[in-house]
Amino acid sequence: MRASHPIYGRHANRLSHIQCWLPLTVMRAQHPADALELNSFSERSLGHEAVKTTLFLCTGNYYRSRFAEELFNHRAAQAGINWQAQSRALAIERGINNVGPLSPLALRGLTIRGVSANGRRRPPKQCAILDLENADYIVALNEVEHRSLMRERFPNWESRIHYWGIEDLPVLPADEALALIDAQVEALLTSFRRRQRAG
Repeated sequence: MRASHPIYGRHANRLSHIQCWLPLTVMRAQHPADALELNSFSERSLGHEAVKTTLFLCTGNYYRSRFAEELFNHRAAQAGINWQAQSRALAIERGINNVGPLSPLALRGLTIRGVSANGRRRPPKQCAILDLENADYIVALNEVEHRSLMRERFPNWESRIHYWGIEDLPVLPADEALALIDAQVEALLTSFRRRQRAG
């Protein structure tokens, strides 16, 4: 069952067509080696609850998904909820002309919001099956771009993830795109917070 969250403010009209889905748990990797591997996707404990992972996907893992990841982690920590975010590229080869490990536009958007980008020095990373298997909730930033990439590269996952409608440059100016991501991340965190409180 899906539910949309109301968005208020000057972005409400643009956001009215974007669905924000309530969390669904996807199957985790069952291979013993996956469970033992100590990487950023391994479950950690927060009190008595395992930390769950949100995975943000975009084309190059340079701009939109990185902004979403950093913003989500900052606000999840502030709220004290048991979720963390990671991000990956669906077609990292298309970002061959990107300069540096993280988009200056994403970094600027985070700085304006008082967020220090902890992963600002890490290069973009290509999505692998293990990333999908180890995530509890998966978002591709733009359905128009990314559904076809999911169908091509991860066909078994196309219908198992959630899609937003955040267009890339130059179609959507950065300030507007980042404001939309901000609103969607906040709505997602609100749904997770409510679910955690409900137990």
